[in-house]
Amino acid sequence: MFEVKMKRLIPARVETVYRAWTDPKFLVQWFEGTKHIMNIAVDGLWFWEHTSDSGKRHAHYGRYLALEPNARIATTWMSESTHGLESKLEIKLTEKDGGTELVLEHTGLPDDEQGRGHEGGWKYFMNRLAETVAKK
Repeated sequence: MFEVKMKRLIPARVETVYRAWTDPKFLVQWFEGTKHIMNIAVDGLWFWEHTSDSGKRHAHYGRYLALEPNARIATTWMSESTHGLESKLEIKLTEKDGGTELVLEHTGLPDDEQGRGHEGGWKYFMNRLAETVAKK
């Protein structure tokens, strides 16, 4: 199995970063996609779809495992790139140096090209998140 682990200092308050992950209207500003459905509650389901440059639609879905306001979010994560198998995404937030330290761990990914591709995807989205919350 493959894991993505990254740490990023986000130039915003922890409350703002947590809201960026859990408020559907805020999430769509940085987490690009053609469709977002979110039931923000433990055991609530989420769905995200984006369309690649080639026009192919990519669906991602899961359920919330933990929601600790301004501290932690954990979800399952499934997609074609996980071969339909359940992986786990965990976001931990702590105040640091006037901003928020975000630790992202995506575990249980397949150790192949599709699974390893999540690393580049998460780097891209962490940059988008940092840019978006810096404007708030």
